[in-house]
Amino acid sequence: MSRTLPATVDSAVDSDQPRPVYLVQMGLTTTTRAATWDQSIVWNGLTWASSGIEITNISASGARLKISFGDNDGWLSRVLDVDKGVRGRQILIYEHHTDTTASPQTDAVLVFSGIMDDVSVADDISITCIDDSQVKGFPPTAIDRPKYNFLLEPGDRIRWGPDEYVVP
Repeated sequence: MSRTLPATVDSAVDSDQPRPVYLVQMGLTTTTRAATWDQSIVWNGLTWASSGIEITNISASGARLKISFGDNDGWLSRVLDVDKGVRGRQILIYEHHTDTTASPQTDAVLVFSGIMDDVSVADDISITCIDDSQVKGFPPTAIDRPKYNFLLEPGDRIRWGPDEYVVP
């Protein structure tokens, strides 16, 4: 599928040393905008904050977000927030280019639209992203009687080893 690129992006991609920067918009508790660059970028009337974010394995079906974290940056607490977290939240990734010979000198193109899914934390935070076309979900009434006759009732107790769980 072909698409028309803005003149700034087209000429920047054709240059000898294209340097794409990704602009990432995440639908966390508040919309968060970050750039994979060492300084903040203003594009489309919005500020995309410099961050420790890296985009890897971007494709038509998914992407991986890697976020390095430190003591004072707050990424870890936002990603692992028990009530909100990132799973199922929207993510948009734009490829941003700068070309000082064009006008406007900077522009970006949406290259990925989807949701954030699995999170793992080790030396950094790694978030798997799923493309919108790959997202599957069940309608709210899909898992209910009469299709599923063996669902537990509220108050039922499950014993598993030394633990006991009560169905809410």
